[in-house]
Amino acid sequence: MSKEVFLDIGAGFGERFIRRARENPDQKFLVVESSGPSLEPLPENLEWLVEAIEEENQLSIEDNFVDEVNLDFILSTLYADDKETLIPEALTESMRVLKEGGSFFIREPKYMLELLEPVLREQSLDFSVEPIPKQEIEQQSLGVQEAYLEFKNGKVEMEPYLIRVKTD
Repeated sequence: MSKEVFLDIGAGFGERFIRRARENPDQKFLVVESSGPSLEPLPENLEWLVEAIEEENQLSIEDNFVDEVNLDFILSTLYADDKETLIPEALTESMRVLKEGGSFFIREPKYMLELLEPVLREQSLDFSVEPIPKQEIEQQSLGVQEAYLEFKNGKVEMEPYLIRVKTD
């Protein structure tokens, strides 16, 4: 039986996937991030891909290769950098590398939902949206945790949400 493969695009410091890789040595973890990891040494089952985005914004990962894709606050980063036209491409690439029946999770602040929901519908993706429960915040990336703190301090638009894209 082959190892399950988990992909995190826009991992930031990568602390969540580093922790998961250490807890699950029989699984493979891939991190796509524009800078190197914050913690060293990395677990042997985690591969940090700094230059994994090729020309035409394609990932250097084969089709139907990963069991789970995670996008944590990367779409809001594209939006903030005036690159919102890349959001549909990011979703398409995520679906391309995802195995049939795999899991696809997007974590973004509340203010992004109005922008993302129509894009997900245009791509004929079935999805559900829910706030990330308070008790799960500590297990999330630092970006999600920071957004939650901003939300608690009165910035309602920063409440972190989980979008589950259904792939079955």
